[in-house]
Amino acid sequence: MNTRERKLLIIDDDIVITRMVQHFFENNGFAVVTCHRAQDGINKAKEFQPDLILLDLEIPEISGHEAALIFRMLPQTKNTPIMMVTGRARDSDRKKSFHMGVDAYITKPFQLDSLLAKVNSLLQTAR
Repeated sequence: MNTRERKLLIIDDDIVITRMVQHFFENNGFAVVTCHRAQDGINKAKEFQPDLILLDLEIPEISGHEAALIFRMLPQTKNTPIMMVTGRARDSDRKKSFHMGVDAYITKPFQLDSLLAKVNSLLQTAR
């Protein structure tokens, strides 16, 4: 197992969910940075260079779809796995997310253990 701490960026405007997910992942060996607005997340991604991005579809300023497209264009994040975490379960949102470069899609509400398993799976695949 890699001893380097894995870095996770969470971009979600729901502060309660963000804090819950942040604490859970920190307790599971991740370094976590959180943002509640798209542009803040894009700026943080450039400096933090996360191993994975958890991105809400409905965030202030620009949509999660647009943010995913920007992440795919940035040199620092073009290969970083992105998991869309959203309350929107429509198939059209899911398809558009994958079209915009998202690697996985999970709907709220979710079980934290299930989210961790999906994150670990994405990180394994990315190596």
